Amino acid sequence: MADEPGGSYVPRLLLGQQLKLLREQSCLDVAEALAESGLSRSTLWRLENGNPRARYKPGDVEVLARTYGADPETVDVLVGLAKATKLTSWFSAYRDAMPANFEMYIELETYATRIRWYDGELVPGLLQTEDYAAVVIGSRRRLSNSEVKQRAKVRQHRQRLLARRTPPAARFDFVLDEALIRRPIGGRDVMAKQLHRLVDLSILPNVDIRIVPMDAGMHLGLETGRFEILDFSRNPRLAKAPTTVYVDQPAGHLFMDSSKEVEPYAETFTDLADRCLDGDASRDVIDDAARRFEQE
Repeated sequence: MADEPGGSYVPRLLLGQQLKLLREQSCLDVAEALAESGLSRSTLWRLENGNPRARYKPGDVEVLARTYGADPETVDVLVGLAKATKLTSWFSAYRDAMPANFEMYIELETYATRIRWYDGELVPGLLQTEDYAAVVIGSRRRLSNSEVKQRAKVRQHRQRLLARRTPPAARFDFVLDEALIRRPIGGRDVMAKQLHRLVDLSILPNVDIRIVPMDAGMHLGLETGRFEILDFSRNPRLAKAPTTVYVDQPAGHLFMDSSKEVEPYAETFTDLADRCLDGDASRDVIDDAARRFEQE
């Protein structure tokens, strides 16, 4: 189904990382691994390096995993990753209209079981109405009308994740600065509808939307800017995948997954969450802002 995890980039990447780690932990060098598994050097290289043109045969992966002494559960997970490399992402139809490397983010977002998202300037893409998204995307003057429409469609499709209930259903925690709900993006009508959309989404059991009030003063988010933290720990296929920070920048996308890189962002998000209004109070503030736009 279109709203289920799909796409081969993330499974290939993680499979290669895990196979290489298992080989190193088994104290086998490449020559020994080849001799014991019976696989060719080119096959081993393609598997460990996540080659996009490689054919990932579950049988080869199982042989390697057992050669390295992996336990049955790990073998099953790795074989599952090999099978997942054959999936085709819904995103492939829009690839030409999207920024380079954005497919990697789409797959990470799809496989994540928890996403923590901070933004102080704009409503996050996963929460945007179609009209709000069109204004934001259309502000990039180098994009053609066709590209704007295609990117808006991608943004709307991504929002299916919010309502997905088939495993692995995800948890979404959004922290937003009050300033962004006061900023009239697209005019009063567009903004009022967008804010009502936030109120509706905040009622979903797996979605938490909190507001950092204006009187919170200086906070760490003002220095970091927008960021997302993606966690995969409840996804049986990617349980060993590292928590990843994603930062969307004008010059490109930045991914960070080392603990040294992730921890400062996790600490920042915790600090922001501590400064937020609670869920009910956040909804009240958003609803009040919507009514103000409607009355102006």
